[in-house]
Amino acid sequence: MNIPPPTITPASRRKIGAEFEDIATAHLQSKGYRILDRNRVYPWGEIDIVAEHHTTDMNGAKTLMLVFVEVRGRSVEHEWLSLEESILPRKAARLRRAIETYLLFYRGAAAQTRLDLVTVRGYSDEVKIDHYENYISLERARRY
Repeated sequence: MNIPPPTITPASRRKIGAEFEDIATAHLQSKGYRILDRNRVYPWGEIDIVAEHHTTDMNGAKTLMLVFVEVRGRSVEHEWLSLEESILPRKAARLRRAIETYLLFYRGAAAQTRLDLVTVRGYSDEVKIDHYENYISLERARRY
């Protein structure tokens, strides 16, 4: 007897995505990030997480950074495309447009911005989280 794979509906995909974003949010908060916004949706793109974080440069000066975070998660790994490779040029351009729109209304004190990637692998009790700071250059994303 051949049993078909379970059907993944848009609603179940959103639920799983929200769980991965919850895991990423908790991870960022544990590293001192202050979460400002989640799931900011515009017609041309979505920002998963917006946070502020204090960074220290090589001279010891502290700077408040506005960090936009793209979250990618999978309960199983695919051989043909890793989570780190899954942000294709079109997605990068949509992120950039959403970020530019967010910045039009941002009234905080952050002096700099960056775009990070947080990957979540696994599910439930066995989760591996990787955080890539400045994963996509906002300047590079403008070219697409």
